Amino acid sequence: ADEHVADSPYPVRILPGPACLKRCLVTGAGVRTALCHTPAEMLVTVKDAFGNSLLGNVLKALPLQVELTKGNISFPVEAAEAGESRIRFSYKLAQAGFYRLELRAAGTHLGESPFS
Repeated sequence: ADEHVADSPYPVRILPGPACLKRCLVTGAGVRTALCHTPAEMLVTVKDAFGNSLLGNVLKALPLQVELTKGNISFPVEAAEAGESRIRFSYKLAQAGFYRLELRAAGTHLGESPFS
C-alpha cells in the first residue's frame, strides 16, 4: 500500500555542486576592447558541472587570479560580486596600446584566456 512514513513527504533542497572551470562564461566588452580613461568591464558567470548557478559568495567559490599587463607592467583590475552567480571585473587605463588579460583559477585559464 502507498502509505507515508512518519512526517513524509520530506522537503529536499538540491544545491549546486562546486564551481566548474569548463562551464564558466567570460563576457563583456572589456575582454577585447577598452577606451582610454573609461572603465572597461567584463563578467564571469560561474556554474557547476551541470550548468547550475552557484549560491552565495562566488568570489570565494571560485578564487580567480586576474592579470592585466603590458610588457612587464601590471595594471589593477577590480572584482565585485554582480549577483546571479556572476563576478564583475573592471579596469581603467590611461594609455592606448596592446595589453594582455589573463583569467585563471587554480592555474587553469578560463574561457579563451589569455585575451590580448
